[in-house]
Amino acid sequence: QGNLDAARATVARGEALLRPLDDKLYLAFVLCARAELQRRTGEADAARASLDEADALAASVAAGPQSELGRKLAALRSALAR
Repeated sequence: QGNLDAARATVARGEALLRPLDDKLYLAFVLCARAELQRRTGEADAARASLDEADALAASVAAGPQSELGRKLAALRSALAR
């Protein structure tokens, strides 16, 4: 439980730092990390919401499916579909 709490805190810190900067690319990566944590803890609906937001940010910075972010999003989508 301690590692999960630390991971959640780290993700929350990253999100808090990046949102005011409007850094869409790196915020999308942080949201992917949040979605993965949520998926692993059984919060599928929250994970999908985080993934949806990350998808929108990826589109806004033209991160295509072959980009690192695009591949991460596809992997998360696949994991959530299982």
